[in-house]
Amino acid sequence: MAESAPRVGAAWELLAALAVVGVLGAALYSPVWTSAILAPRDFALALAAASSILF
Repeated sequence: MAESAPRVGAAWELLAALAVVGVLGAALYSPVWTSAILAPRDFALALAAASSILF
């Protein structure tokens, strides 16, 4: 039982991190995506900008 306690804590931390990512994703989608991404060209530009940040 004692060995499972760290795993439970780690699982809760992972769940909290995923919740934060979900909230941030929703905050980005609602005002930014729906007003800025109107055509495939806009999507390509956003994808290129995100790629330049990540890589």
